[in-house]
Formats: sequence, C-alpha cells, structure tokens
Amino acid sequence: MLNSAIVRVVGLCVTRPWWTIALALALAAASSVYAVQHFAIKTDINDLISPDLPWAQRALRYMKDFPDWEIIVVVDAPTPENAERATARLAEALRKRPELFRAVGEPASGGFFARNAFLFLSTAEVERLADGLTRADPLIGTLAADPSLRGSLDALTLALMGVDRGDIALDDLVRPMTMAADTVESVLAGRAASFSWRVLASGKPAEPRDLRRFIQIEPVLDFSALQPGRRATDTIAEIAVAEHLDRDYQARVR
Repeated sequence: MLNSAIVRVVGLCVTRPWWTIALALALAAASSVYAVQHFAIKTDINDLISPDLPWAQRALRYMKDFPDWEIIVVVDAPTPENAERATARLAEALRKRPELFRAVGEPASGGFFARNAFLFLSTAEVERLADGLTRADPLIGTLAADPSLRGSLDALTLALMGVDRGDIALDDLVRPMTMAADTVESVLAGRAASFSWRVLASGKPAEPRDLRRFIQIEPVLDFSALQPGRRATDTIAEIAVAEHLDRDYQARVR
C-alpha cells in the first residue's frame, strides 16, 4: 500500500514538474511566514528559572544592586602615561553610547587614582618620588614652560650647570640621557617612540602591571540574538579603531 502510494506521487510529480515546483515554493514561503510569526529566540538563561522562587528573587535583587561586568577590556601601551590616556579616551567614547553600554568603569585608573595615587604607594616609594621631583623641579619647570627642542636643550644646560656646581653627580644624568637618546634615535629611525616621565621619576623600569589598564563594561545585551553581547563587543573594537589609539598612544586593545 505504502509503496504504491509513493509510486503514484512520484509519477504525478514527474508528469507535472512545473506544478510540483510551484507547490514546493508555495509551501516553503508559507512555512517561512509561519516560522517568522510563531518562532523566536531568547538567550537569557535567567528566564529558565521561575522568578517566583524566593532564592531567585534574592538573586535578581542582588544583580540589580551589584551589576555584573560582562565585558573586560584590556589596554596595553609602552608607557604608563600612554596606557592611562588611551584608557581614559576609550572609556569616554564608550560612555557616549548609553544605548549599548549601561555602565563603564576604570579600576586602578580614572579621576580618583589621578588625585590619590600616592596613597597606594609605600612610604619609601613616596619619599623617593618626592625627592626626585624636588631635585628635578628646575628641569620640570623649564620643560613645562617650553616643551620644544629649545626647552629640552635649556633643561640639559641647567643639568650640566648643576653638575658643575656639584649639586648633582654626573652619573645621575646617565639614565635620563640614555632614555632621551633612545627616544630620539627611534624617532629618527622612523620607529614608534615613547618617553615616560613616570619611569624616569621612579628610578626603575616600568613593571608589566604599570603598562596595562582595564575597563569594566556592563553592556546592553540583545537576547533576541544568538550572541547577546556581540554587538557591544564589535562596537568596542570599532570605537578603538576610530579613536586611533594604536596611532596616538601605541596602545593595543583586547
């Protein structure tokens, strides 16, 4: 019985091919319309649990009061100054897109740390930095007044005068002169160059944690998409490129 029915259907399709194709297309179109109107996707796993449960209600209140940072952006740069500037610039650009990012945080950077960073250093480190800044006050003042090649040469002249008077030792100039020479050589060779006053003042090379900053982001998730946060992550990458962070600060955003 089944075999004969299949044979008759196949024979009918063979004898009327265009009607068969038209019927198949009509069924496909009707199925597509039905699927669009009656099927949808929602990828929010929180909806898998009933909100009427007491522990689920407590969890929802906790998530509302303490939002979860769904995205962590890592910013790497060759100097601490470049890392901070690139982070601040990217975070400011992200805050201008509230339709995609509910909250943007900067742990270990931002205005608070800019005002109170010395509170997180040891007493010995603060003393060393304060002593170095005090001794370098004339040089810093000269460079701040004229941040050009002429100002740099004036600062060098002041340093040599200090050596002549015995205020500073000639060996103390080796490290800053070496750092400056490396920077100038990189510029003349057409390579990316950077100079860190913070590294110079600290008297030691920058540690890996000094060259890295983080941005915490709470994105607006689209649970109708298979990847709810894909639009947010793509936008972050686009903003990083648009802000020219790699060019202006030699920063790498991940």
